Amino acid sequence: MHFEFVDMDNVKIRSMYSGLNNKKLEVVPHWHSEIEILLFQKGHCIQQIDDKYVITFPGDIVVISKNQLHSTYSYQEEPCQVLVIMADSGFIFNNETIAFQNPINDKNPKYTDMRNCIEEIHRELTQKDKAYEYKAISSLYNFFSMLLRFSDYVSETTRYNDLYKNVLKNTFGLVQNSYSTEITLEDAARASNLSVPHFCRLFKQMTGMTFKNYLQFFRINMAEKMLRLPKTVTEIAYECGFNSLTSFYRNFKKFKNYMPSEKRNSY
Repeated sequence: MHFEFVDMDNVKIRSMYSGLNNKKLEVVPHWHSEIEILLFQKGHCIQQIDDKYVITFPGDIVVISKNQLHSTYSYQEEPCQVLVIMADSGFIFNNETIAFQNPINDKNPKYTDMRNCIEEIHRELTQKDKAYEYKAISSLYNFFSMLLRFSDYVSETTRYNDLYKNVLKNTFGLVQNSYSTEITLEDAARASNLSVPHFCRLFKQMTGMTFKNYLQFFRINMAEKMLRLPKTVTEIAYECGFNSLTSFYRNFKKFKNYMPSEKRNSY
């Protein structure tokens, strides 16, 4: 569930929750042009940002700059809940990518104030009281003023940014556009113009997953979304690239820890 607004300068802000209903959290590696602020509220998570991984605790804040490869997974199958704020990056960073020292917690002297800003943004976007747009954008600016003043960061044009944008981007695109068909490891490596051994090392280094696991995970996520549609489970399984119901059910249970029927009944 999310809420968004556009102010007169075309700055978009969105607020949403991830990991509701006591489910484990699994967000596959991806990147985007928006800034993402995460406030971890329940459970422990493994948070990836580029080639770095940290374990987050309830109350931790993580800030992901534009074009940073990132993923979020529940730690040891724990149910997790995360409040997510996403905003256009151009309003504050222009074309620069800023890498922050994550996570941000109560060791930061402005932690409580920054957390209050995140919660106020979500509250304003949810309640939509009079002039809520201005209150939300004010809190966003206030958050980043404290973040830049009281937190460590560097301007980043690292080899990792260039690497995943210029190399792995083609493989991610292949998966997104062709997940319903057979995609071999050779196909994935060829899309990134790499040998299979080099591709496997790079993909695992950058995503923390093998390509096979990533592909199956992506397909299961697409299947989960399709369970809202008036289609049979068999139709969904084959449309998402699985060759048998047995394989589909096994992978669905593996990645989601529940069965498709349970998810469909929850809608």
